[in-house]
Amino acid sequence: MQKVNYASKNRDRISIIVPVLNEAERISSIIQQVISLNPFEYWIVDGGSDDGTLGLARKHTDRVLQASGGLPAQLNLGGERSEGDVLFFVHADSRIHEKALQSISLSLNDPRVAGGGFHLQIDSGRRVIKIISYLANLRARLLGTPLGDQGIFVRKEVFLRLKGFRSSVLLEDLDFSLRMKKHGRVVLLSEPIITSPRKWERYGLLRTTLSHLRFVIGHFIHTDPEGLKKRYASFKNRAR
Repeated sequence: MQKVNYASKNRDRISIIVPVLNEAERISSIIQQVISLNPFEYWIVDGGSDDGTLGLARKHTDRVLQASGGLPAQLNLGGERSEGDVLFFVHADSRIHEKALQSISLSLNDPRVAGGGFHLQIDSGRRVIKIISYLANLRARLLGTPLGDQGIFVRKEVFLRLKGFRSSVLLEDLDFSLRMKKHGRVVLLSEPIITSPRKWERYGLLRTTLSHLRFVIGHFIHTDPEGLKKRYASFKNRAR
């Protein structure tokens, strides 16, 4: 597929989409963080929380949506409802750099760029965690495939051409980045996006790392896709 040069705008309108599930303890801080960035608009998309997240979110904002069907459905609903020129998908346990939106706009001044992500920084002082962050950034830079915890951003027109995230694949974020590459350059911006180490702490450092590696390899070689999808769903639920 031929890559497209996209017309640049004087100021890109950026919509932030944050999928949440059982984030009652941090939903207030999530919303405050997003508002502090002063985006064009934002959406909090609940995926069926049973810990009061939805009610708490509605106390702080009216920018709340509900979606069933898992994370891809949450991301797609937020993307479809957004009216911005650029969609910025951020995990609920991530902290966004204060200059992230400016950096996104600057990167999209290049009409060859379809989207991208940020430099991953896992919020831990452990040396092995720093190595994991380094390898994740190296993979994203070499392959042009930022994952969800790196804050994926994309031009809205590209998102629509791709028909959003696919629920039928093993890794919806990796799949999305790979398909985005067919429509333009995918960049990794230097500002850090800081993510919580909670999945590594809950599921185990070695186990989480090896599981990620197994799922990424499985995505490319298509070995036992249905079995891997079930194990991936179980992993996400236990590590969340």
